[in-house]
Amino acid sequence: DLGGTEAVLESFEESQQMARDAGYAGITYVAMGYNVSRDRSGLLANEGYYGFTTYHEWGDAVKRSNVPQRAQFSDVADTAVAAWDAHEAIAGPLTYYPVADTGWDSRPWHGSRALAILDRTPELFERILRDIRAWAQAHERGMVILGPLNEWGEGSYIEPNTEFDFKMYEAVRRVFAVKLSSQKNTKWSRRS
Repeated sequence: DLGGTEAVLESFEESQQMARDAGYAGITYVAMGYNVSRDRSGLLANEGYYGFTTYHEWGDAVKRSNVPQRAQFSDVADTAVAAWDAHEAIAGPLTYYPVADTGWDSRPWHGSRALAILDRTPELFERILRDIRAWAQAHERGMVILGPLNEWGEGSYIEPNTEFDFKMYEAVRRVFAVKLSSQKNTKWSRRS
């Protein structure tokens, strides 16, 4: 949209200087998309991006399904780690931030032919959270992406609701909000 790599770099450099002039250390730009490759990672780094992520991470759930436009959340949980590994392998100079997916069912917006990932449960979501925490620790990442939190029309939400009450947030708390005293030998804390 800005007219090419040089224009993006110039815009990012100007933004970085504005942040420093305002007393901040700078801005960390993270690209989000699905068309990242090793070559594209280099281009994004040259433009001033630090890392990349995806909006969702369904792994091979859709490929595993025998029913068109329907998949299982258990398959998301089963294939997430391999998907994160695949993204990490093409990150090149960028830092990859994995996504703990919260689900997908866009039938409210797109009708019966929309993709729906079915049978989402707080237990499967917590399994994804435990896997992403372990993956992030193994890859020395201090940040992971939870997403989305409140895309109600797309079936991607963990905010309290009548379906699960607070169970999705409770899963996040159980996995990430651990007591500091139990984390003496790790980099994780309530702020990580």
